[in-house]
Amino acid sequence: MDDPQALSRALDERRDDVELSPLTLTFRDPALERAYWEHFFDENRRALIIAYLIVVVFAVAFTPVEYALFPARYPSLWAVRFGVILPGLAAFAPVLFSPRVIARVSRRYIQELMVAGTMIVLVGLGLQSVIALDVLTESIVLYGGLVYFLLLMGVHCVLRLRFLYAGALGTFILAAGLAIILADEDGSEFALVALLGFGSLANCVGVFGSYLIELYARRTFAITRGVERERARAERLLNGILPESIAARLKVEQRSIAEGFAAVSVLFADIVGFTPLSQRVSPAALVERLNALFTAFDARTEAHGAEKIKTIGDAYMVAAGLPTPDPAHAATLARLALDLLATVKRVDPALDVRIGIHSGPVVAGVIGRRRLIYDLWGDTVNTAARMESHGAPGRIQISDETRALLEGGFALERRGEVEIKGKGRMTTWWLTGARARSDV
Repeated sequence: MDDPQALSRALDERRDDVELSPLTLTFRDPALERAYWEHFFDENRRALIIAYLIVVVFAVAFTPVEYALFPARYPSLWAVRFGVILPGLAAFAPVLFSPRVIARVSRRYIQELMVAGTMIVLVGLGLQSVIALDVLTESIVLYGGLVYFLLLMGVHCVLRLRFLYAGALGTFILAAGLAIILADEDGSEFALVALLGFGSLANCVGVFGSYLIELYARRTFAITRGVERERARAERLLNGILPESIAARLKVEQRSIAEGFAAVSVLFADIVGFTPLSQRVSPAALVERLNALFTAFDARTEAHGAEKIKTIGDAYMVAAGLPTPDPAHAATLARLALDLLATVKRVDPALDVRIGIHSGPVVAGVIGRRRLIYDLWGDTVNTAARMESHGAPGRIQISDETRALLEGGFALERRGEVEIKGKGRMTTWWLTGARARSDV
């Protein structure tokens, strides 16, 4: 993004997307909000299962308590417990344990499902209260207070509900408790004042705690997501500079990497008449044409499974057979070379290129710590460069070593002996086409 103002606007929009409403603690971006709850379920599923099992254990464990406290009414209380509360909890089990339900419903609507499950339990407890609490004795008041604070603890601390949902449920529990006390003609004034005072305070503290927990959880999610996004961007950038396997090794070993490869083919492609061209057109237009051509070359190189090494001015360097060995390295570059000639005609017909290929051993690796590049060294590289520089426009010149690897699969034309700078006289060949690609 070249426009600084456009970049600034994009960064502002990204910050806006992760902003939280101070009242509801929801992300501005609906997709991010959905991603947060899916992440919440995935990260907290184990804790939710533990919380669920704790609730089930308590629901069962209170059965003998009811028998001890309400010997005359326990059959009715058990009817509610085993007819409403425990079946409701059992119905919630697929939300946490069924892969199909998890994939389709739980990851997106876990909070609403937890509220629904909690409401079933609360309705059951409300029915039990109507049955049991006709006379508010001291023991019953203490029992009711214990149940109330356990419910608040579960809503605000154990279930990890949104603070809005937790606050609403806490208020509902408080209102239900007050209604039960007020409905009793012999209702204890102490119980009413205690519940209204301490109960309201406990609920407010719980809401505040839930708010902070959710706030920090969402901020952590947003920060982690941003870090992961930047890490992925850095990974893509590094993999765009270095071969993926080399980048992975460099991150682990953090030292120079050098490997010898016995069988590799190297290709150089150079634009013919680049210097006169650079004098006729503006620098911006020249770079634009180079970028269009080399971007197309990049796509064809990747399509053929070759490894781009670098560009040197108007020269394009590719190798095959590394960093992953390829027995058909020469054929890979031969097909690529033919494709590159066709690409030049398609992308910029006014340009022409010379291409040279040579095969042999090389040393490849990454050295230094700044401006990393995966490079090649050895006589094979020099000879490939000479094959290009001593070639002809619009043609592909290959060495005799490469010819031996291609013979039978490609159309080759003997050029003869050519005086090669620094090498003396060498027999070279023109690669003119693919004769029988299926045999290569």
